[in-house]
Amino acid sequence: LACTGRQFCKLAVVETKSRAADIIEYLEQALPDFTVPLRISVTGCPNSCAHYQVCDIGLVGDVLQSPEGKRDAFRVYLG
Repeated sequence: LACTGRQFCKLAVVETKSRAADIIEYLEQALPDFTVPLRISVTGCPNSCAHYQVCDIGLVGDVLQSPEGKRDAFRVYLG
């Protein structure tokens, strides 16, 4: 599940749709025999449009200040 992200929402600080698609693709290749239902939410800001609190893995967009400048980051919520 992903919110509209930075492309369509002025509150989002990161892109979500393409990140969610990348996560799905990676997990399907890395764990082909994994059959347990798993709910992953990717939301672009703390407003919770993608309901990260009720998923197994919740990713909340944030900005990380690094020596190279600002970078997209995610806070990870488990359970």
